[in-house]
Amino acid sequence: MRPWLALIVAYGILASSTSRGQEPSAESTPADEETHKELRAMRDALVEALNKRDPDLLLQNVTEDAMLTWQDAQVSRGHQGLRAYFDRMMKGPDRVVESVTTSAQTDERTRLYGPDKDSGVAFGGLEQDFRLTNGMSFHLSSRWTAHVVKDAGKWKVSAFHASGNLFDNPVLQMVARRTAAWTAGIALPVGFLLGLAAMWAVSRRRRGVQA
Repeated sequence: MRPWLALIVAYGILASSTSRGQEPSAESTPADEETHKELRAMRDALVEALNKRDPDLLLQNVTEDAMLTWQDAQVSRGHQGLRAYFDRMMKGPDRVVESVTTSAQTDERTRLYGPDKDSGVAFGGLEQDFRLTNGMSFHLSSRWTAHVVKDAGKWKVSAFHASGNLFDNPVLQMVARRTAAWTAGIALPVGFLLGLAAMWAVSRRRRGVQA
C-alpha cells in the first residue's frame, strides 16, 4: 500500500473511532441512559463539594480505597488521606487555598466496562479560579481522568488524576514575574554601589597621578 493511501485509511479509522466515542452507542439501553444520568449527578456533586469546601460531600462520592493525584503531584490515599489533604489545603489557620471555583467538563460519555457495566473511565477538562492565602489569584486549566465503580448501588470515584501544562501555566508565569522583579530589585542597588565604587577608584587614581 502506498504511504499516502495508508495515511488516508488510518485517518478514516481514527475519525470513525472518535465519532463512536462521542455519540451514544446504537446499543445503548434505557439502563445505560440512567447510568449516565447518575454519573453526571456524581460529577456535579463532586464539583459542588470543591466549591463549597465540603469534605463530607466529597467523601460520599469517593470509594474507601480511592487513589487521587492532584495538580501539585500530591497523592491522597483513601478517605483518611483525602480528608487530610483537603484540610491541609483548604481548612484551618495554615491552609493554602482561600477559595476556589471549579467547573468540570467531560469530553465524552463515560466508557462503561464489564458485563454488568459497573465500572468505567471518564475524562475531560477542569477550569478553576484559585485565590490563595498569600494573596495570589490565578486561573488554572487542567486535564483529568477518573475511574468510577458502582459501590453498594452508588457510583463513586475509585481513582482520579489531574494535571496542568508543565511548560505553560499561570503559577510558572507568576514565579517568573516575581523572580524578574526580585532580580531587578537586587541588580539596581548593586549596580549603583558598583558605580560609586568605580567613581571613587577613578577619583583616587587621578589624585595619585596629580600628586
